[in-house]
Amino acid sequence: MKQALVFSDRNGAELEPINSRYSPAMLSIGGRPVLENTLILCQQLGIEEVWLVTGANDEGIREYFESGARWSLNILYIRSRRRECPDSVRRRIGSRLAANFIALRGDIYRPLNREHLSSDNTELPGTKRFWIEMTAGEQEQSLAPLTWSEDGQSLPGEPKSPDLLCTLAAYHQLAIGLDKEQLRQSQPGALSQLHHSLIESGNAIIGDFSEVENGCRMTGTNAIGRHCLISRGACLHNTVILDDTFIGPGMSLENCIVDRNRIIRVDLGVTLNVDDPFFASSCTESPFRDLVFKALERVLAGSFLMALCVGFRPRQPSPVPLRSLLAKAVRGEISLFGKLNSPPEGSEEMPWHSAWRAIPEGAISRSSLVYGMDRDATLTAVAEVELDQPRSLASLIRYTGLYLRACFWAG
Repeated sequence: MKQALVFSDRNGAELEPINSRYSPAMLSIGGRPVLENTLILCQQLGIEEVWLVTGANDEGIREYFESGARWSLNILYIRSRRRECPDSVRRRIGSRLAANFIALRGDIYRPLNREHLSSDNTELPGTKRFWIEMTAGEQEQSLAPLTWSEDGQSLPGEPKSPDLLCTLAAYHQLAIGLDKEQLRQSQPGALSQLHHSLIESGNAIIGDFSEVENGCRMTGTNAIGRHCLISRGACLHNTVILDDTFIGPGMSLENCIVDRNRIIRVDLGVTLNVDDPFFASSCTESPFRDLVFKALERVLAGSFLMALCVGFRPRQPSPVPLRSLLAKAVRGEISLFGKLNSPPEGSEEMPWHSAWRAIPEGAISRSSLVYGMDRDATLTAVAEVELDQPRSLASLIRYTGLYLRACFWAG
């Protein structure tokens, strides 16, 4: 049985801010994740079993590829440890990995076309990058060439190219820069709706279960992910829409990457968070519910601000006066409950740092309400990660109760 060892464990820090939801392996190009191209190549080479090495945030990879049956592969998952080298992963697999196998990176873009898939030729540009063929007589050969550098820029001395997905601009270039032959072969997504008359010039790629309503105007090359809805009146030009994104009427987007309510203008290096869910938001969340939640947060923040004026003083550690923070929450500039403290020194190396950074800034720290203020910075940051919850009425009521208790107890 032919085996492959595929590394898709990059944390994607070089692709911030979209790395909070996507690993480089799951970014879509030509209507499918870049890792899927690698697995298709493995299947065409007669490989039957793939050891897929994933990172800490691998839920998306496991949900999409599952057991590998759709690609006639048997996929076995192994999660890499922090800063673990490829040779260490290989040793952990041990004898379960055959003497003859192929080791390669699956989180770079490998172009495929029908001529390649119908022939035995594997010498297309990019297919041999980060690729090591191991035989029984080469068991001592190191897999170090497959190690991704800590700065997210491939290996020292390795020439940079867009297919390595080292920057947002590189991903945008690949997603909209497919040649006409590749676009002609791209199939529309399953159960997707896109009428050809909406494309005034150029091409479009649309993922599964997505819809572009009549009245939308599209020029250039646009790539739309899975479970997306583009409303009538929207105008798209050379734009990449990531999964689960709603684009409302009247939105005009050019040279952008859009991730739910986050719009990244790659040519200008500017990121904008859209607060109004009727213009850009998540398709998996109710815009009305989000508006009601934000309104309730502002009402509570205003009530807390009034309570401060009459003398309540909760136990709230903060380098910034709480009155100023609550005023920001009333204006909608920050959340009511969220992270407050600065990250401790050296935390960039810790496995919880990326999760801590994803927590929105808040006027009131959850960790200070639950555990009190007498904790060092590292424990406070870890507690904030532990207590971070999806925005819900239950969590808002819970922390409001803790805040009121702290007010009366301190008063």
